[in-house]
Amino acid sequence: MTKTSQQAKYQLDLFLVELFHVFFVVISLISPQIFCRRLLSCPC
Repeated sequence: MTKTSQQAKYQLDLFLVELFHVFFVVISLISPQIFCRRLLSCPC
């Protein structure tokens, strides 16, 4: 693997992490009760 493709893969990984984080936040804002109960199994 060349240095350029490693850099590109790293950028893609960062992008996916950011995307997942945004998705996570949006879902938790839309439905905090459902989200919390499903993930943490707590009576929110």
